[in-house]
Amino acid sequence: MRTHWRSLGNAITVGKIAYSDTPENATQTDATQLATATGGWIDTGGCEQPVFFVRADSQSTLVDIAYQTRIYDAAP
Repeated sequence: MRTHWRSLGNAITVGKIAYSDTPENATQTDATQLATATGGWIDTGGCEQPVFFVRADSQSTLVDIAYQTRIYDAAP
């Protein structure tokens, strides 16, 4: 699965976590492949899901993030 995203405000940190983790309680130490930017994409597979971290000192909220997720099925 590929998720394209962009921040409509400040740079944010994006990573991926295992689906069994609870995203509401995830910290940056739980995530892998962390990147801080104002936009990009992240590939996930299996039981992984994207997770977004907004800096505590910024005025951004999750409402400030636009994203689109695409799921690719293998051809027969």
